[in-house]
Parts: sequence; C-alpha cells; structure tokens
Amino acid sequence: FSDGKPASPKVTLTNNGGAPIILTVRAQFEVPLNENNRKARSQGFTFTRTYETLDGDSLEGDPIPLGSLVRVRLALKSNQKLNYVAIDDKLPAGLEPLNTALETTEKVSLGEVTEVITRSLSLLSFQEIRDHRVAFFVDEMPAG
Repeated sequence: FSDGKPASPKVTLTNNGGAPIILTVRAQFEVPLNENNRKARSQGFTFTRTYETLDGDSLEGDPIPLGSLVRVRLALKSNQKLNYVAIDDKLPAGLEPLNTALETTEKVSLGEVTEVITRSLSLLSFQEIRDHRVAFFVDEMPAG
C-alpha cells in the first residue's frame, strides 16, 4: 500500500557472480485503519473485549483513574472446532498486566468462578504475559 492505495512492489535480484546466493526475505505489513476496515465484522470468529472494575461494573467509555485495577474479559466464539488458536490481546496505553503467578504481585480474585470460566481456563495450553500484551494459546477449541 502506498498512501492507502494498493501498490505493486517489485524486487529484482541478479546474480552476476556465478556462486549460489542464499537469501531470506522477511516482510511485515499492517493495514492502516480507515472507515472500511474499522467496522466490526465476522469471519468465523466473534471476539469481544470488555473492561470492568473488580466488582464487575463496566468501564466502557469511562476514564479509568490512575492506579485502578481493571479486569479485562475476553470472549471468543467460533462456528466450528478450531486447532491451534492464538489470541494476542494488546493493552491500551496506561494498562499493565498483573502476573499473579509471581510472589511480588498482588493477588486478585477472579470474581465468581462460573462453569463457563472453569471450562474456558481448562482449554488454555499456554499463556504469555508481557508488558504491552497478554497472549493465550489453545490447541483444540470446540465450536461455540
């Protein structure tokens, strides 16, 4: 893309030396946000994220006071059984994840641990906590 319009990138390599060349090409591209791709859409997944207080009150659209503990709820639904799903939840500026597995981190209640929460947590194969994101990995995710 160039200025928001599709471009035709072209790379030409010429080997005039006669010896074999080993080449690795890595590319990364992020689509710039615009009115067309900013709208919610479903392509087999339905993903929702909500921010709330530890008491369960919604924080959607409200300013979050400095130092507040915020619970992030992620919900992922699929029309079919899926294998090897990765959920990479990037955090907004000002939020920092708590790794309660560390002794130096404040212990926080999950709230009411319902059957849905228990079943969802049992699906996780691995979880990765970073400063700017939290990633979850599921080897086998049933439909629903």
